Amino acid sequence: MISKLEKAIMKTNDDLGVVSEAEHRVLELESELENMSEPFLLDQKKLDKKKIIHGGMKDQQILKNFADVSYQILQRADSMNGQVVMVTSISQKSGVSYVSRNLAAAIAMDSTRSSLLLDCHFSRPSQQKVLGLGGKKGISEFISNEESDLGSLIQPVGIHRMRCLPAGKSKTSDSLYFKHPRMKTLLSHLRQRYANRDVIIDCPPLNNDFGSKMLLDYCDQVVLVVPYGKVKDAELNNALAMIGSEKIAGVVMNK
Repeated sequence: MISKLEKAIMKTNDDLGVVSEAEHRVLELESELENMSEPFLLDQKKLDKKKIIHGGMKDQQILKNFADVSYQILQRADSMNGQVVMVTSISQKSGVSYVSRNLAAAIAMDSTRSSLLLDCHFSRPSQQKVLGLGGKKGISEFISNEESDLGSLIQPVGIHRMRCLPAGKSKTSDSLYFKHPRMKTLLSHLRQRYANRDVIIDCPPLNNDFGSKMLLDYCDQVVLVVPYGKVKDAELNNALAMIGSEKIAGVVMNK
């Protein structure tokens, strides 16, 4: 992430006409996101209750951990363009939704980026409950073609530069949606919708659902969540091999 001092220097250089093309693009992106309207914002008390990171939280180590993962993701990106990041695990109840939510929040802390959180736990969605999006249409309605206006499905969550596309109202098996051709269409569209928006996919475990494995082909990077002390080395190594070293952005040990 770029510090305030670095951006101030870049702004001064831009005014003087000595800024590089890449630095000029950073300033443009920041300016665009300053105009991103937020119908409401959560205060620190509400963020703490929802277990969402923020700059003023007491446990700064948790904030640093998520900032480090988001930094790795942005460092691995080929350009300033947005990317699709899959967050998954080896087993159920690993804390994938918690990690996905906070990774999206961490990325949105960068004033030159925005994040879009996708809840792909169709059979057991959790993001819409935590983020207050219960009853909202989402991915399932788009894939079933009940709702074609994708923009109307993307919801504000009360955090600057962060949005969520909820799972929707259907409780159909996850794999049925992952195998649908419109899932690929959805991800391709979201990748191109905003140049500086990173898509974070909250996804079921790799070893429990074949559909999750299919999503690997559509993603640029993968964050693997591992429940601390509950996974054997062989299971972890198998998962890493399945994902491939070129896509692994990090392994999060979640206690």
